[in-house]
Amino acid sequence: MFNFWALLFSPLYYLIKGMWRKALLFWLANVAVIMLISAVEPEGEWNSLKIGVNLAATAWFTTRANIDYYRKMVLNDNGWW
Repeated sequence: MFNFWALLFSPLYYLIKGMWRKALLFWLANVAVIMLISAVEPEGEWNSLKIGVNLAATAWFTTRANIDYYRKMVLNDNGWW
């Protein structure tokens, strides 16, 4: 349930393993949330919230990496389309 390499290299790990669709989607969702936070509070007072969002995204990649790779290799499920 925990993948050390996904912890260190989050979306790059997904790209290397051939799960580029999920890597792109999760990364874009993370960037969109960070940009939304920056637009709402441009002074930078919510930096701790941005750090929290990045940590949550990293935790998501870390815990889902093994499950997604298993689905890709064993179940032949390559993503959403």
